[in-house]
Amino acid sequence: MRLRALTTAVLLPLSLIGGVAATADSATDCRGDICRTQTYLECGTTGHLHHYAVDGMAQLSYDAPTAGYQEGGGCGEYDEPFFGTTSQDGIYSFDFGGVVEGNIDELTVTLFNLDIGSGRFQDVTLDTRLTINGKSVFGGEIVTSVAGDEVESPFSLPIVVTPVPTSTQAATVYTFTVTGIGDFLGTVGKADKKHQVIFTIDVSTDNGVTDGNAPDYVGFNPWVWGASDAASGVTFNELADAERGTEVEAKDYAA
Repeated sequence: MRLRALTTAVLLPLSLIGGVAATADSATDCRGDICRTQTYLECGTTGHLHHYAVDGMAQLSYDAPTAGYQEGGGCGEYDEPFFGTTSQDGIYSFDFGGVVEGNIDELTVTLFNLDIGSGRFQDVTLDTRLTINGKSVFGGEIVTSVAGDEVESPFSLPIVVTPVPTSTQAATVYTFTVTGIGDFLGTVGKADKKHQVIFTIDVSTDNGVTDGNAPDYVGFNPWVWGASDAASGVTFNELADAERGTEVEAKDYAA
């Protein structure tokens, strides 16, 4: 929930996250005209606390973060799953994205989360929407907008991920891969094209965990990024033998 303060008391322990340092090797590995491209979420202008109303959605950048939290790097925002909506309204959901250039066949998302609450270190369902060039990767339905136009309302796909604790267990890492994007959206064969990629993620309330607040309420979920020890981001076309996490396929799930 972006309207709540992510306090300094929460952010200070991030200096002990223990994540793997980010590197700045973007688009260094290719197979034909499909190249690996590494992007990272960057912080906005409002310091450690990301304000959606000021910063908008978190943006992807080709530049790896260089400063750790101890050096003043990094930022974050608060996602309360009890109020999750998957409505792409920018208030309760974690929205991020940007423009990338080149073929997109698949992508791997890596997100750092403080994962505070009774569900810590347990499997978590991420209700995920993903659009590329305005087209939903998981299908959608045609609805009539307020203006009377017919538009596609993207489906949200529940993706179950296994949080991996960092070395200090101060945070966890969520990883998942979306395959088959090139075939589904026709993004392969457009190596010189720029693609707009937008994610909307909510931590689902239906995770099989109860902590006394509400059934299946996982807890508080501050997302963190923009630091060398919490380098959340998206790898496009991961060609190496790297961590891929849960794999899901790009397709119309209504079909």
